[in-house]
Amino acid sequence: MKRFIVLMITVIFLFTSTAYAVTNEEIYAGNQLKTVGILQGYDDGSLKLERPIRRCEVATIAVRILNPNQDVIDGEIKSFSDLKTEHWAYKSVSDAFNLGIIHGYPDGSFKPDKNISYAEVLTIMVNCLGDGKELEGEWPANYIAKAKEMKIIPANDNRENDKVISRGEMAQIVWNSITYKKR
Repeated sequence: MKRFIVLMITVIFLFTSTAYAVTNEEIYAGNQLKTVGILQGYDDGSLKLERPIRRCEVATIAVRILNPNQDVIDGEIKSFSDLKTEHWAYKSVSDAFNLGIIHGYPDGSFKPDKNISYAEVLTIMVNCLGDGKELEGEWPANYIAKAKEMKIIPANDNRENDKVISRGEMAQIVWNSITYKKR
């Protein structure tokens, strides 16, 4: 009976856990980002591209893109109501705020450990490229349209705005962003 229960729990876990199929493009992008120091792997050397990625991790990646030498970024230390100074990404999130690429939520929170959505990643990447100012229309449609215009994502991309994205999907979007050439 115990074996049956353990087997059933295992089956339920396997079929209800969030897993993403990683594409060759995502693997390539992840490896390129790791090579240039933008994406860091885990202790075992893997990138775990199939896993969801959190808001604090994307903020950290964005800061690495804009501040590769880790220079001191001037500005206020932003106090988000739910981000403690002991949090490993506290400085990166504060730096991302000072760089104008993240803003947090209207209630003063940042939700650093929340999985990030497709629309949020696109917003951060468009802001990293300096093209998020003065966009017309409502969020997130305006940022998604801009990301398509910039070819950060394909013109026919129709993912749900609030879809939680994987580390691999994020790597592809970031790679497309940093290889984007302004005309």
